[in-house]
Amino acid sequence: MKILLFFIRLILAAVFIYAGVIKFMTPDVFLADIEGYRLLPYSLAWALAFYLPPFEIVCGMLLLCPSIWHRSAAAALLLLMTVFLLVVLSAWMRGLDISCGCFGKSEVQTNYLGIMVRDLIILGGLVGVLRFRRHVGPLKAIGSMMVMLCMTCLMTFATERELVPGTVVQLQFPELGKMHDGLEAGCEIRIPDNYSDTEPVSLLVWFGGGKGSHRIQRVPEIVDFRNFLVVALPYPGGDIPRLAVTDDTIDQFWNFQQPMLESIKATVPNISEEVRIAGGFSSGAHLVGAGLDSQWAGFVDYFNIFILHEGGTSKFMRYDGINEQHTVLISYGNETPHRGFQEYLVERMIQTNRNITVLEIPETRHELNGDVTQNLRGWIDQILGE
Repeated sequence: MKILLFFIRLILAAVFIYAGVIKFMTPDVFLADIEGYRLLPYSLAWALAFYLPPFEIVCGMLLLCPSIWHRSAAAALLLLMTVFLLVVLSAWMRGLDISCGCFGKSEVQTNYLGIMVRDLIILGGLVGVLRFRRHVGPLKAIGSMMVMLCMTCLMTFATERELVPGTVVQLQFPELGKMHDGLEAGCEIRIPDNYSDTEPVSLLVWFGGGKGSHRIQRVPEIVDFRNFLVVALPYPGGDIPRLAVTDDTIDQFWNFQQPMLESIKATVPNISEEVRIAGGFSSGAHLVGAGLDSQWAGFVDYFNIFILHEGGTSKFMRYDGINEQHTVLISYGNETPHRGFQEYLVERMIQTNRNITVLEIPETRHELNGDVTQNLRGWIDQILGE
């Protein structure tokens, strides 16, 4: 029986360490999975995505330790799995199409029955570890669990001390109110794969289409993510920039976003002065155009490359914020239904007598597809001399 229990502990340890490491390495994916259950506000979902993976890793390692340690770890994981099963059951009853998030983005389609069976097996193994061992006093059990929590906090604190290349960092701004979908204000930044805190890092800040997004997953790869710090900035309340231009409330967008940019600059203090790109598609392009037209402080004097794809409307349509240090790209599909506006935008931009490039993408409508991404990236590579 002892040998059997040891192998059960070994398997369970491998499962939880693997699951924790996968989620720890891709916190943005895990956060998206948590939000998919539609149970927690963004702030709590972010905290769970940050602290749960190291907790699983610590518990998995303690399952391999003697006596009280593996029993306490099993008890903590048993509680965790019970809560998770109830959450999955809730999602099943509500008909949500989710990825469970246990082992990264593995499930293409939700197989609730498979998830339930798998986790019931894990639950049974944890019960077995707890059942077939001598009794441990409650004070010792509580003490060991406190040690587990301390180890988890130390692990997360250690990883928080430096920016890890290739990871996504979530920043929260509850004081700014809500963004899209009623979520608390926040944004994501992706640390370059080749990041070094002793070298300047190029910057891409992206403003998405529609109601915007704070997700790195929604940013097109128009730059080399291995070498660029990539940021996704949302819109206040999920409002649409084009309508805000009409309502003369567009300046509120930058009042919402500028504190985020300042926090990003403090988080990554070695942002390059040479390459700072602000780009957007549709709604995002309208926001970039409004910033150039209204000469937003901290926008026109911070960024030096601007990309407006399929948009760019503004209050005055004069774009007086563009200066001789700026490089601007206006791009659109040759089959866009907004061709008349795009041609008018080009005319107004050229009147600034600045460095304006116009890129008409063949066989493309009002969209951000692979061809568009490739053309935008090619233009960026060209001006950067790559």
